Amino acid sequence: LEYKISVIEEALVKHKENSETVSVQINQADSKIKDITDGLQALSHNTVELKSCVEVCGSTVSDLFSTVRGYITEIKKCSDTARESVQIASDIKQKTLNDIKAVNEKYDEFKSNIRDDYIRRNRVVFFGIPKQGTDFEDHVMVEKLLYEELGLNIWVMKTFRVRSGMNSTNQNPPLIAEFWHNVDKSIILNKSTRYNLQNLPTNNRFHGVSVAPDLSFKERQEYKALKQTMINRNNELQTSGLTGEKWIIKKCNLRKYH
Repeated sequence: LEYKISVIEEALVKHKENSETVSVQINQADSKIKDITDGLQALSHNTVELKSCVEVCGSTVSDLFSTVRGYITEIKKCSDTARESVQIASDIKQKTLNDIKAVNEKYDEFKSNIRDDYIRRNRVVFFGIPKQGTDFEDHVMVEKLLYEELGLNIWVMKTFRVRSGMNSTNQNPPLIAEFWHNVDKSIILNKSTRYNLQNLPTNNRFHGVSVAPDLSFKERQEYKALKQTMINRNNELQTSGLTGEKWIIKKCNLRKYH
């Protein structure tokens, strides 16, 4: 009996020790469970924060995309504006070049006209003067006409014939005479001199000779057009029975003479 009691007591002691060990293990397990629970709670909290951060990041990224799209739109507008500006600048440059070219052409034409006017300033053209053998003989012939027939004490600087075309049949091409002074030219072209020239006797060698200003090609074309207009208007007056009126050319303009 004592042996059994001893065995039981030993068993109880071991059981107690085992119970204490189990209790310690349970406590340890509870502690670990608590740690796990705390960890899960922390993880859950972190997950919530992470989710919030993800949402914030998503919103930020969306805003960033919107901003970038806005930048792209503005860049496109700037690019379109830049292209338009380049085109406008190109058009302005081309227009400026065209204007400069036009101005240069006008300036060259102006210089040419000035030079041409300067060259012709003291010249007149004689029509119908018989052609002599040389330019010098033509020169002498003009001076005889002026001095002997018209009574003008005017010296001629030089004379030369107008070049005729290869097919021209004119035996006496127009003769250009250049004088020393413009006033001499004016004297020859005035009404009195022209009247005396037109009324030379029919047996005079200079009968039928006429005189006119030395005009440029452009001026001659303009004069021809003006003369044709005068002829047309005078024909209209005659057709209408207005015989007391007549169009004339005076100072390179048409005027009605009554």
